[in-house]
Amino acid sequence: MNKLKIAFICEFLIILSVVIAVPFMLNNDFSLTEGIGYYIAAKVIIGLLLLASSGYAFFHSGPTGSNTVLVVTAALFQLIPMGIRYMLLALLPGADIWSIVIIAATLLIYCGLFFGLAFMDKKMADRDIVSAGHEIPVAEEKVILNDEEEGK
Repeated sequence: MNKLKIAFICEFLIILSVVIAVPFMLNNDFSLTEGIGYYIAAKVIIGLLLLASSGYAFFHSGPTGSNTVLVVTAALFQLIPMGIRYMLLALLPGADIWSIVIIAATLLIYCGLFFGLAFMDKKMADRDIVSAGHEIPVAEEKVILNDEEEGK
């Protein structure tokens, strides 16, 4: 197990502990009973994104840059349920509809990022296979040592 996979596990555990602990430290007085349901659904869906991206980064043997982008994006997406929670607690008009729209947009953005990175990783891997074993010839360097050229 390499150091990067251990780092992914540590990062996942730290973020997961914060994600689980923060809601218990905040005021949870939702005036709408369905408001708590929207918040919990957002928290679970975004938490599953973090779990899936960390698992993918741990088991995937592809480029680590793409794995890092996915895990960091999923970690930043953990703030989205807090925004949904604020909308629901502030009783903004249409907060329930907007929370569903935000969750759907988050999933679409993350899936687009995942499939885009997977496509680019595949193209890079195919390109590496094509160019593997080929050498680029290097031309000899011309050295001019004239007295006239040294003064220039």
